[in-house]
Amino acid sequence: MFSQEISYNEERVNISSHLGGSHDPASRYPFNTVLITNDLLLHVYHKLFDNGLKYYEEQIARPTIATLSEKLYKQYLAFSNDRDQNYAEIYQFLAAYWAIPHIFLPSNQKLMDL
Repeated sequence: MFSQEISYNEERVNISSHLGGSHDPASRYPFNTVLITNDLLLHVYHKLFDNGLKYYEEQIARPTIATLSEKLYKQYLAFSNDRDQNYAEIYQFLAAYWAIPHIFLPSNQKLMDL
């Protein structure tokens, strides 16, 4: 395939010109263009990371925080009624603090029922 009179570079240019047009990227045939660029790869990595975070939030983080906030809210509410009255104000504050995520983050079962 390679003749001895033509250098390797000249032969490569001839083959690429025959297959896809010019060896210059700006002069290639449309069917032989290079579509994989750094920007495309960066976009793909960003989408993979974004979808991974979205999956983690929906499947792991949100249910965990919802369960934790519900348990802590009920626990501190019970403590504010049953424990020493010196700490009742602190327990009421903590119950109110955990009531916010408890209200805004329904359980997985409630979301499935919708």
